[in-house]
Amino acid sequence: ALGSAPGAAAFFSTYETMKRAISKSAGNEHWTHHSAASACGEVAACTIRVPTQIVTQNMQVGRYASLTEAVTTTYRRGGLMGFY
Repeated sequence: ALGSAPGAAAFFSTYETMKRAISKSAGNEHWTHHSAASACGEVAACTIRVPTQIVTQNMQVGRYASLTEAVTTTYRRGGLMGFY
């Protein structure tokens, strides 16, 4: 939901960029180029999706009453790594 569209945008933009870069440096198109580009895209997407899921799941179990409280408390307790 909240991280879906930005996560998809990160995936596809990274995938397309990496696919071109890999194919350019490696020559003829091969299925491994698509696989490597897809893996890079998934890493980029997860940097957005995982934090939104951490916040969402903590709110669903009642740990926090508001989005603001969830984000600020998570950050205060663990910094950026608290979202992963």
